[in-house]
Formats: sequence, C-alpha cells, structure tokens
Amino acid sequence: MVPWASGPRFEQTSAVIRLPDDCAIGFIVEKRLGVSMIHSKLFHSHLENLLLLTPRDIPRQVTLSYGLFEDKMNSVEAKGVFSKEEDPS
Repeated sequence: MVPWASGPRFEQTSAVIRLPDDCAIGFIVEKRLGVSMIHSKLFHSHLENLLLLTPRDIPRQVTLSYGLFEDKMNSVEAKGVFSKEEDPS
C-alpha cells in the first residue's frame, strides 16, 4: 500500500479519485492491490443514511461516521457518553 497510502500519498490518492478516506482505502485495496473486499453491515460511512441505524445496532458496529446527507446532519445519537460541548461530532 506504500505507493498509495504512505505519508502524504494517502491524501493525494483520495484527492485524485475525489472520494473520502474510507472510500480511498477501498479503492487502494480493490483497484490497486487487486484484493476483493467483502460487504459488511458493521462499517458505516457518512455517505449512507445513518439515521436508519437503531440504538440496538450501535454496540455491534465497527465504525460510524458523520457528516451531511441530503443537506441534513447525518449522525448517530449516543446519549450519556459525552455532552455536545465535549464532543460536537
């Protein structure tokens, strides 16, 4: 992965393909290294509607992201851990 992900190269790869970091990893693995990835319901990008996840789903997830989706804040509500002042994400 060094030619595409070492040092500043990862950000450059992401910029060249015009996709965020999570998608850039998939691009490097599948298109550059030729390794087929499998779909997992445990990884979540800000490019999907995170509001569809239920509170019961959250403890089983590997990654969650946040951002805008269809011009609305796309995030998962996790009550009781941190206040919005401590962690606005």
